[in-house]
Amino acid sequence: MSTRLCLITNNSTLRACTIGNSSIDFSIQLLEGSPFDVLMGGRDLIHQGWRLLNHPLYGNFRPGQQAMRSLLLSFDSEKNNKATAPHQTKAVQEYYDEDSLNYIEQALQIYEPFSKLLPTIDAEKTLKSKLLADCALIDKELMHVTLKTSGINVPLNHMEE
Repeated sequence: MSTRLCLITNNSTLRACTIGNSSIDFSIQLLEGSPFDVLMGGRDLIHQGWRLLNHPLYGNFRPGQQAMRSLLLSFDSEKNNKATAPHQTKAVQEYYDEDSLNYIEQALQIYEPFSKLLPTIDAEKTLKSKLLADCALIDKELMHVTLKTSGINVPLNHMEE
């Protein structure tokens, strides 16, 4: 397989996503952290040769306005056969996508001052579940087109009241 996709998210409603094309290796990393943690996970993969498929600041939400964040990344093994899978940590990396790294670093600069204040998936302690459900729905809808154009099936069932 030459194409791999990885969805890094703290939005549990996206764990039901499936791949529509059997020639694509698709994985989901569901994090129990803040949007900052999702951005850090994305940066780690970019350093391993993965490329962002969506802008890390999609939706124009500022830190603290959205408890959910998702990143879709791709890896082309023909372009770089030295990068590792998302769950592996040791890699000697010679190639990385400069644009992806610039985008993620800019996003981290915006989020970093707020990183200790951002809500996490454990936010049900601080956020009402309806607000958390709304954040999950907004994130899912904002990611929908990116996921679909990458061949990923997104369940469209909306959150119950």
